[in-house]
Amino acid sequence: MWLQAGRAWDLVNDFWNERIVRFDADRQLALLERLGFDEPDWRTLGLGLAASLASFFVTVSVFLAWKFRRPVRDWPARLHAATAKRLARRGLTAGRTEGPVAFLDRAAETLPDVADDLREIRKLYVALRYGPRPTDHEIREFLSGNFCRCAGYNLILNAVRDVAGLSTEKR
Repeated sequence: MWLQAGRAWDLVNDFWNERIVRFDADRQLALLERLGFDEPDWRTLGLGLAASLASFFVTVSVFLAWKFRRPVRDWPARLHAATAKRLARRGLTAGRTEGPVAFLDRAAETLPDVADDLREIRKLYVALRYGPRPTDHEIREFLSGNFCRCAGYNLILNAVRDVAGLSTEKR
C-alpha cells in the first residue's frame, strides 16, 4: 500500500514539474498556436483576456440576477397571512388542514364583532385567488362605499390595482 502511495505521489510530482514548473515561453507559444494565435502579440492577448473577463462577468451577473430575482408577489396569500396574524393576536389560529376560506368563515363565527370585516376580506381573498382579474371600474365600485375620497384615496386605489395586477397609472 505504501508503495502505491509513493508511486501516486511521484505521479503527482511529475505532473506538477512537467505541466506547471516547466511551462516556459516556448510551451506557452505552442499552446497559443494550437488555440489559433499564430503570431500572438500583447495587443491580441490583452484583447482576448479582456473579452474573456467581460464574458465571464456578464455570465456571472446574468446568473446572479436570475438567481436573486424578486419573487412573484402572491397578494392573496399575503392578505391571508396579514389577517391570520391579526386574528392570532385575538387567540384564533388556523388549523393544520384548514384553508384560508374555511378559517375566515370560522373566524367570522367566532368573532361576531368583526364578522362583517372578515366576510369582506374573505370575499376579496376569493375574488383575487380564484376569480378573474377585476377591471378598474369594478375596483372603483368596490371601494366606493368603503373609503372616502380624501387625499389617501388614490394611494389605496393604486394599492388595490397593484394587488389585482393592473397598472397603477392614473386613469
